[in-house]
Amino acid sequence: MTNIGDQIHLGAMVFMKREFRTLGILGAIVLVLLFLFLGFKTSLAFVVGALASGLAGYFGMFPATHANVRTTTAANREGAASARSIAFFGGSVMGLLVASMGLLGLGILYLLFGGDPDTAHVIHGFGMGASLVALFSRVGGGIFTKSADVGADLVGKVEAGIPEDDPRNPGVIADNVGDVAGMGYDIFESYCGAMIATNAIASTITLAAVENLGGNREMLMGLPLPLASVGLLCSIAGIMLVRQSSDKSPEKALRTGTLGASVLFIGVAHVLIAALGGSAAIWGAVVAGVAGGVVIGFGISPEALGGMLGGALVACVLLALTMANAGGAWDNAKKWVEKGKLGGKGSDVHKAAVVGDTVGDPFKDTSGPSMNILINVMAIVSLVIAPIL
Repeated sequence: MTNIGDQIHLGAMVFMKREFRTLGILGAIVLVLLFLFLGFKTSLAFVVGALASGLAGYFGMFPATHANVRTTTAANREGAASARSIAFFGGSVMGLLVASMGLLGLGILYLLFGGDPDTAHVIHGFGMGASLVALFSRVGGGIFTKSADVGADLVGKVEAGIPEDDPRNPGVIADNVGDVAGMGYDIFESYCGAMIATNAIASTITLAAVENLGGNREMLMGLPLPLASVGLLCSIAGIMLVRQSSDKSPEKALRTGTLGASVLFIGVAHVLIAALGGSAAIWGAVVAGVAGGVVIGFGISPEALGGMLGGALVACVLLALTMANAGGAWDNAKKWVEKGKLGGKGSDVHKAAVVGDTVGDPFKDTSGPSMNILINVMAIVSLVIAPIL
């Protein structure tokens, strides 16, 4: 088991190192262009964003892959509750790294440039760096993962007749890159993009809007950082709640942690916003965001750029939903047949379902999620180039 775990870790890290070398070339080209057109400050923010995103994913892969063996051992020796706790804590390290690296990078840049409305646009370079890493890592890692996954399914299930994720099939090692690092980069980019967008809106809203929200533009621009900080602490509290509920069913334990952290964050956010002199409307927006995941869009001048973003948003959302649902249907059809329906494993129907899932898996795990990153990349690039339009 230890040997298999080492191979899983090695396979994931080798690919990531190779991917980073290729990504470094493209990043250098983008860095030169940013320096020529937008200057040193935006270029510096771009480098910080790319490094923070890359480091979060790279170091997050260590505990994620090592937790595989420990989870399996715990499941065998101690039972489901212990295994679930180890797996959850292993994944939590990645989540905390994503939040911490994003908060650290943006915090440093905010202290240098973000407090002044005239230089706040520099921080947008951080989001562009994070988006570049997220795009290539999510899509590149997804292609790597799904190529191996599809090959493992075709050879393992159709030809060799061995189960899914069987240790005799080395193709399953690749799943870590797309499922762990790729999603981590995706979340990092979205997490930081939300704070950057809030800073950008606060730096450009009218004086009347500023007065309605508390009368302090600098407070509004910096508010995402303390809110993210207390959110990180509330997330840690939520992790502790999940640990205490490890003897319950997985869905109940996760629900307890999620709801507990959300309620705690809403309460702490109210106190924080009031202490900083912010309007109650800001707290209302926090509540709406936590409770309903409200998506707020805003137009960017020139109008043509706003039209492009709107069209891309509509098309990408529809494509993403289609791919996620269609891919899930293909995958579930295969699993349904493997439970003994329509002839079960080894039948012609099963072989056809496996072949169909070679489309379904990339749909739901690679192409569909990449639509989300594409939307974010276009939005953050538009913010970066806005000062020179």
